[in-house]
Amino acid sequence: PWPPRAQPRRAALAVAKAVLAALPTKPLYARVDGVMTAQGFRLMELELIEPNLYLTGRTAPTEAYVDAVMDRL
Repeated sequence: PWPPRAQPRRAALAVAKAVLAALPTKPLYARVDGVMTAQGFRLMELELIEPNLYLTGRTAPTEAYVDAVMDRL
């Protein structure tokens, strides 16, 4: 597929996992944005709410997400 899927560096993935582990509850959706610097991974944004998850129509991912939200409520 194009473009090729990016693979995060191990250090970046470790920091992203640590950021998520520090949250008081596990989010249903999260995106950890950052950049690698000479000092390591630097967090730029932790997104926990996404207004457009591309969940259009009745698809398996849409239904799974709705089920997860309902279970959480």
